[in-house]
Amino acid sequence: MSFIQLCDKSKHDFLNEDGSLNVFQPNIEVIAFALCNVNRFTGHVGQYSVAQHSIYVYEQAKIAHPSDYKLQLSALLHDAPEAYLNDMSSPLKKLIPKYREIEAHHHNVIDDFFKINTQDDRIKEFDLRVLATEADRFGLDIVSEELSATGIYPYLMIMQEMKPKDTYIYFMSIFNFLEQAQ
Repeated sequence: MSFIQLCDKSKHDFLNEDGSLNVFQPNIEVIAFALCNVNRFTGHVGQYSVAQHSIYVYEQAKIAHPSDYKLQLSALLHDAPEAYLNDMSSPLKKLIPKYREIEAHHHNVIDDFFKINTQDDRIKEFDLRVLATEADRFGLDIVSEELSATGIYPYLMIMQEMKPKDTYIYFMSIFNFLEQAQ
């Protein structure tokens, strides 16, 4: 069995019959729902979802590039593959040989479908600084020290707790705005 069942009752196949990676059709409602229910930091900071993180990355992209809606959408969806693959800590990803290939494939399919670039270097910078902000907010001292040693410092921003349902509504409203603005 090389599939998972998604929240919309559909089947997400990872592989084709010949063993190649499956080209799937991304569904924004499925992505948003899943990301709102997947915890960051493997759950070690409590209920803090990948969708909340993605919203903060989007907000930083919006501040830095207020008229670049494509970049903002790319920032919002930069972790969209995790809706299908789950959130996995970066150190563990490095230990699983095929994971990076599978993750890159999912990024490519999602990017092609939404006509975005979730791997833009500017997004990676926003993502790392939001990570530093999260580490500071959640008391992840070891992570904070590692990031600051490489010159990555937190943003001065307020992070609010949000329930999955509220996060979903906010995530989808941002997505819908950006889709119309492009």
